[in-house]
Amino acid sequence: MAQPLKTRLATLFPHVQHPVIFSAPMLGTANSSLAAEVSKAGGLGILPGGFDFTPSSPQLTTLDTELSAIRTKLNLNLNPNPNHPNLTKQEEKQTLPIGTGFILSHPSFRTHFLTTALPILLTHRPAAIWLFAPRPEDISSGAVRLAVAALKREGFVVMFQVGTVAAARQAVLDGADVLVCQGVDAGGHQFAAGGAGVFTVAEEAWTPEFRKKLILGTTDGGPATVKTPVLDDIQGTPIWPDIYDGRALAGKSWQDHAAGMPLEENIRLFQEADKAGDQSRKITWVGTGVGLVKRIQPAGDIVREVREDAIRRIQSLQFAF
Repeated sequence: MAQPLKTRLATLFPHVQHPVIFSAPMLGTANSSLAAEVSKAGGLGILPGGFDFTPSSPQLTTLDTELSAIRTKLNLNLNPNPNHPNLTKQEEKQTLPIGTGFILSHPSFRTHFLTTALPILLTHRPAAIWLFAPRPEDISSGAVRLAVAALKREGFVVMFQVGTVAAARQAVLDGADVLVCQGVDAGGHQFAAGGAGVFTVAEEAWTPEFRKKLILGTTDGGPATVKTPVLDDIQGTPIWPDIYDGRALAGKSWQDHAAGMPLEENIRLFQEADKAGDQSRKITWVGTGVGLVKRIQPAGDIVREVREDAIRRIQSLQFAF
C-alpha cells in the first residue's frame, strides 16, 4: 500500500503543518522575507534561484545573499559553512526549512549548474530543490537526470514542476521525489499547462506596487487573462523553449496584438513605454483565480488562512457522501 501523502510530506519536511502550503519560487516576486514567513507559519517557503548559472551570474550572487539572510530571519544564527570548526555534528547537518527553485531552460544549466549552483546549495542546505522548465535536449541527453542524481546524493529533496502526464512521467524517471502539478488555469509560465497567486501580493513580496494594484483590481480571471507565448516575444524573455508559454493579464500589449498590431510594432511600443517609465504595457503574470485575491496580507497570515479554509472544506466533504 502506498504511503499516505501526509506521512510522506511530514517525513520530507518535518516542520510543516497540514494541509501543506507551499509558496512558489516566483522570480522577481519571492524573496527571503516571504519564504521565511511562509515557513514560520508552518508552510514551505521557496526562494527563487533564477536561471543563469554562469560563474559571474548576479542571480546566484543574490541567491547566496538571500539564503544567508534566511538564517537570520529564522533565528538560525549559525555559520552555514559545514567546515566551520565550532559547529557540532548535529549543526553541520541542519537544513534551512525552506526550498530553492531553479528554471532549467538557460543553456548554462548543462554546462555550469553543478559547478556554480550546487556549491551554494551545499553551503546553505535548503530542505528542497524545486526544478522547472528543462529544455528537451537536456532531458534527452541525460543532463537533467545527472543534476537530479547529484542533488539527491547530497541529501536534497528534489521537487519537479510539471504540467502534463508525459512531463510527470519523465520527472519520475529522472528521480524526482515530489511532483508539483500545474493546471492550465495557473498563472506564469507553464508546460502546456500552468499558480502564482495570493503570495504575489503578500506584504513581503517584491512585486511592484502597480502590479499589486492591477491584481487586486481584477475581478474575473477567466476573460481577464490570456495564455500565450506572444507576451514573452513582446517583452523579450528568450529563455523559454517553444513548449512553454504563460498566462497573464490581458493588458494593453495583448489587446493591441489581438487587434492585429504587427509584433515588431508591439515590441517597439513596449520598449518605448518601458524607457519612459510608462507601465501600461508591462506584462503581469497571473492565473484565472486572480479575482479571488482581495487584499494585501503578511505571508504568514496567508498561509494560516488558506490552511484553515482547506481544513474546513476537507471536513465538510466528509459529510457530503
